[in-house]
Amino acid sequence: MTKREKNAVMDRKAMKAAAKGVFKRQYWLIVVMCLIAALIGVEYTSSLWVESYEDPTMAQPTVVDQATERLGTMLGQMATGNEDQVRDEVARNEQDIRDADTIAMLGRSRGVFASVLNSFSSGSILLTVSDAARSILQSPNAGIITLIVISLIVYLFGWLFIQETYTIIIRRIMLEARTYEQVPLRRFLYPIQTGRWPHMAWTMFLTTLYLILWSFTIVGLFVKSYSYFLVPYIMAENPTMGANEAITLSRRMMKGHKWECFVMQLSFIGWHVLSALTFGLVGIFWLNGYQAAFFAEYYARLRALARDNGVEGSERLCDEALFVRPDRATVEVVYADAVEAIASTSREHAQR
Repeated sequence: MTKREKNAVMDRKAMKAAAKGVFKRQYWLIVVMCLIAALIGVEYTSSLWVESYEDPTMAQPTVVDQATERLGTMLGQMATGNEDQVRDEVARNEQDIRDADTIAMLGRSRGVFASVLNSFSSGSILLTVSDAARSILQSPNAGIITLIVISLIVYLFGWLFIQETYTIIIRRIMLEARTYEQVPLRRFLYPIQTGRWPHMAWTMFLTTLYLILWSFTIVGLFVKSYSYFLVPYIMAENPTMGANEAITLSRRMMKGHKWECFVMQLSFIGWHVLSALTFGLVGIFWLNGYQAAFFAEYYARLRALARDNGVEGSERLCDEALFVRPDRATVEVVYADAVEAIASTSREHAQR
């Protein structure tokens, strides 16, 4: 093994040690964060094998999956002209919901929220939208066309604004977790907090589009997936960067590190095997959070290298407080107006 290889191994060991420390310090926050990612299909989805432990080859559908499948089937039936069959099925579903509501305390068939939820569960929402569109547009086909358009819009919104931007939320939380003792729960609303939600979604869409185009080449998808590996981290640090600017910077920062990143991922193979043997339990309670913490450390290392080597565009990675906790004097200088406002408020309360 060469000296360079030994140093790489030592770096990996040091980063893993640091990652374990961060994960243990913020354990439950990170576990929940990764579990949400798995549930909405963003990352770590293999951990949900635990749901199908009775037969690992047969994943048990969740309530959401069942409702989605039911709505899709009904939409298909309406598209083929079987609307009467759909109406009969909706009536049966509504009756089943009423019959199942035997506990008065729960009130599952009463209240505004219950009504909205049950309209999706029974499929009546499809008939409501279809009838309204047909009435307004005075066209027999308007209902089904409207449903298809709405379904497409909802799917695209969920994919871009929920799933794709959640990858950025994960990176932001992990970067803060490695520097600070506590991470506020409002970080789960990071895209909304920054006012850059649409821009983040556009950046991730463009990244995915480029990867799809590269997938038509022999090795393009594999190589470019590592070239664009840092895009969510870059947007987590500076969401004001342009989409192509962030993608280009990721490509420059990953130059010479793509194979290294692959090896870093491969170093977790033993944990993945153990997770599979425990039907995802190890993944949920250890591996997922461990990996998230590790690659946050890896990004911090690559960021430092890029800035030290003067990589073009790395000057835009300027959120220093995300990596080094500022001292009190620095905070008072940078946020002098806020400090004075707080002090003034404190004096007013003291005088009362």
